Amino acid sequence: MTKTHTAFNLCLNRGSFLDILDRMTSTRRFPWIWASFFLLVGIAGLVSYDVSRSGGNFPKSTTGRLLNDLGVLEHSQRAWQKSLSTSARGYLWLETNAPVYYTLTVETCTPYVLLSREFAYVAMKKVGVLYTNTKDYVAEKTPVVVATIEQYAPGLVDNVQSYTASGLEAVKKYSNDYYQLTMEYLKTKVFVGEWAPEILQNKTESALNVTRTHVSTYFHWFREQVHIYSKIP
Repeated sequence: MTKTHTAFNLCLNRGSFLDILDRMTSTRRFPWIWASFFLLVGIAGLVSYDVSRSGGNFPKSTTGRLLNDLGVLEHSQRAWQKSLSTSARGYLWLETNAPVYYTLTVETCTPYVLLSREFAYVAMKKVGVLYTNTKDYVAEKTPVVVATIEQYAPGLVDNVQSYTASGLEAVKKYSNDYYQLTMEYLKTKVFVGEWAPEILQNKTESALNVTRTHVSTYFHWFREQVHIYSKIP
């Protein structure tokens, strides 16, 4: 019986150790594969842009000159074309299949999301009931506490209430004065001339429009490059 019990404990300990080892080596906590893929696509896009600036001539690009100085230009060109082709195919596959997997994920997770929402609703109702009971209890016991304080220290409650009201009024008054003073200073000393709100708003809108245009242009260029490189064997 003792040997059997010892063997059983050893099996349990071994199972726990393997479970801990599996958790430590698991990649499910962070999507390393997807992160690596997107990093590779990003690097490919940057290098492609560098090559396009030199008229499509890789050896004349900044990246090509660096690799030529290192003596690995020929091998890097083969590796570069292969990586571009693989990345382009992977991007096209992702563009085609990501919506499908997203739909499947939503369908799988929807019941659990609804369950979590119902649990949160029940929890909020319980918190509301607890708050109501606490408020009723405080309202019920407050007169007793006040009466006890008045019995041993007459006038203390009224004095505390008076001082509290005066302090709140003072804080409110000075806060409003400082707010008005700050706003007046900003209007007359800071946000004037080129820093006027209207000019800043126009500059912000112009910058957003230019950024949107550049992003759209880069995206169309990137898609064209993806289709070109995906045809490389």
